Amino acid sequence: MSQLIAETLHQNTDNVHSLAELVLRKTEGNPFFVNEFLRMLYSENLLTFDLPQFPLNKGGWQWNIARIQAQNITDNVV
Repeated sequence: MSQLIAETLHQNTDNVHSLAELVLRKTEGNPFFVNEFLRMLYSENLLTFDLPQFPLNKGGWQWNIARIQAQNITDNVV
């Protein structure tokens, strides 16, 4: 799961490890639900894309695990 999410978000696997664990727990690894869960995070602004603003940041996908976990998302979307 870490590799899939890392490639999707153009990050390394270490950066996405906690997000991948959460996604796996919520979706049981079902590809359809993984896709839908990531889309839901994006639509709820829990997964956002920041454009690069040199020299301040390099941009890329951002998320806050604590904020995602604080949402009232069922333990298992399957």
